[in-house]
Amino acid sequence: MTDSVPLSEEEQVQRERAAVAAYLQYDPEFFHHYPQLLETVRVPHQARGTVSLVDIQMDRLRQRVTDLEEEITGLMNQARRNETIFRCFGEAQMRLYEAENITQARRTLQTLAESLSLSVTLRLFTDPCQRHQLSRSEYQATRVSQLSQQSAYLGRLQRAEAELLFDQPPQLGSFAVLPVGEGQYQGILAFASADGGHFQPEMDTLFLSQLAALLTAQLPQWLADDIA
Repeated sequence: MTDSVPLSEEEQVQRERAAVAAYLQYDPEFFHHYPQLLETVRVPHQARGTVSLVDIQMDRLRQRVTDLEEEITGLMNQARRNETIFRCFGEAQMRLYEAENITQARRTLQTLAESLSLSVTLRLFTDPCQRHQLSRSEYQATRVSQLSQQSAYLGRLQRAEAELLFDQPPQLGSFAVLPVGEGQYQGILAFASADGGHFQPEMDTLFLSQLAALLTAQLPQWLADDIA
């Protein structure tokens, strides 16, 4: 039988501290039964020297309140942004229902985009306006043709892809790309932001999808006479 190696003073102190910590975890109401210790136990503080456990608890509660206030402020700001987006899209949809042709529809989309600090384009494979004509062959040769097979693509585009949709796309921007139309009235609706992080894949696309669905329904009415 071998003799145990005696602990050094530092090791003994560490063991005792661990035992105290374990007991306090076992009995979290310990200081409730010995409240006088709250004032006598002192803890080193980087800015204030030493403070009591009560001071530490109060500091943490104040920090928690500050964090909650910042979180609430952030949620309120997001709610206001959502309200603005909802109102802008709602007004745009009403005007699109009232539009008599594709030119009026594009003006409505432009107003919507400007109200949200965005750029917008609506390009069709068969378009009465040559400026907005989308080349099917050029489109099929880019990654956009695969991306737009989704209900909506949100994120970055390569320069050539962005220039296919926009006359002057933002240099380091982000984009929302959605397919619109059916049959001969097919094309792409796209929004662009100068902020590279504005459109991200995890974003909700409800408003964009509703807008694309409305355009799909209205395009035959707007274009039938022009294309014929």
